[in-house]
Parts: sequence; structure tokens; C-alpha cells
Amino acid sequence: MMLMQLSWLYETDPKNVAFLLSAVLFICALVGMWAGHWERAKPGDEADQKSHLSNVLSAMLGLLALLLGFTFALAAGRFEARQKLIVREANAIGTAVLRAELLPAPYDTKLGKQLRDYTNLCVDFGREESVQKSQSLEQRYADMHRDIWANANACQRVDPNSVRSGLFVSAMNDVIDLHGERLANRRNRVPPTVYVLLFFAASLGHVLLGLSSGLHGRRMGLSTILTAVLVSGVVYTILDLDRPLSGLLVNNQSPINELAKSLNDAQK
Repeated sequence: MMLMQLSWLYETDPKNVAFLLSAVLFICALVGMWAGHWERAKPGDEADQKSHLSNVLSAMLGLLALLLGFTFALAAGRFEARQKLIVREANAIGTAVLRAELLPAPYDTKLGKQLRDYTNLCVDFGREESVQKSQSLEQRYADMHRDIWANANACQRVDPNSVRSGLFVSAMNDVIDLHGERLANRRNRVPPTVYVLLFFAASLGHVLLGLSSGLHGRRMGLSTILTAVLVSGVVYTILDLDRPLSGLLVNNQSPINELAKSLNDAQK
């Protein structure tokens, strides 16, 4: 149930999540510092306490660094895969357009227009951030796939032995397959379980940092504050990479946009 409730992570502005995480980490460090001052006032071997805490803190911060690196690699890999799919889809549509020009009339004109409208739809889909509007565009995709495929089949029935229609059908197969891959990759986010583990490790690490300060009789140091800011900044980058259409790091849609512009200009 908790993991299902974390869906807000994929919808909230990454800056808000980073600010919230920073506040939580500061609070964790303060709690740890108060606990450290209280523990320091108790009778016992203070040197053993500090030595044990130092070992635990080093292991915890090492684990946190490992989790941050692992999560960053997941988000960056997905970001790069989305970018490559945009280029591949633009190339596949361009190939289909060129092969449509070789078809016999009137299918060359008809399918050329449909592919131009299809490219414009890809542009709209690449800019759309709303989940509901994206679902509406996905339905339009399905309708256009059926219409283009119906015309391709009709063309092939007119000239069943034509190499030209066979080449177009092959190109259109690639277009449909790549669109399916792009949809799947767009929905493929870093699993919420990874975020839960990352946030827990960051919180526990800052409790231990504060505890170390308290045991040494100090207030929360600058190093603890900078660590919280750095961790929050890395988490912000991870969340930003995990959103293909919003934030500072967005996938470049120029291959599709340039193809649509060239097709629209050729029509004028």
C-alpha cells in the first residue's frame, strides 16, 4: 500500500521533493544530535562509543553513496534509452514517408498525408505532460495505425507482387513497433522500492551524523548541512532524469520536430 501511495513522486515537481527531503534530513540530524548529547551525559566509556559510531557511520555513508550511484545509473539509463528511441522513431517514419512516395496512385498521396499527420501527432505527444491528455493521444495513435495499415493492405491487394508495397509494409511495421517501445520506455520509471530504500538510508545516515556531533559535544556542523544539501541535489537530479518531459533535463524532441517541419514545408 505504501509503495502505491508513492505515485506522487512521479507527479510532483522534483524541486519540491528535494526541498522536502532536505527538511527531513535536517530534522533527522537534529534528532540524532539531541540523542548524542543525551547519550554523552550518561556514564560509560565515551571512547568506545565514539569508535563504534565512527565505524557504523562510515558503513552507512558508504551504503548511501552506493544507493545514490545505483539509482542515478537507473534514471540516466532510462533517460538515454528514451532519447535513442526518439531518434530511431524519427528515422523509421522518414523511411516510411520515402517508401510511400514509391507507391502507385492514389496510395502514394493518401499514405503520405497520413504519415505527415502521424508525425504531427508524434510532436504533440512529445510535448504533452498531462497523463489524461497523453492517454487521449495514445487512442489517436491506435486509430491512425489502423487507418494506415488498412491503406497499406489495400495497396498491396491492388499490386500483390509489388516490391514497393512490401517495402512500405516493412517500414510501417518498424514505425508501429518503435512507437510501442517508446510508450513502454516512457512509462518505465525507477521503481518506488528503490526510492523508499534511498530515502530511508539518507535519513538514517543523517541521524548518525547528528549523533556523532552530539557525542563529540558539538552542534550540527557545516559538513552535515552540506551533506544534506548534496544528497537532496542528487535526488533532485535523479527525479528530473526520471521525468522525460518536465524539469531541467528533458529529452530532446528535435528529431521528430525537424521531420514534421520538413514534411509540412514540403506540402506547402
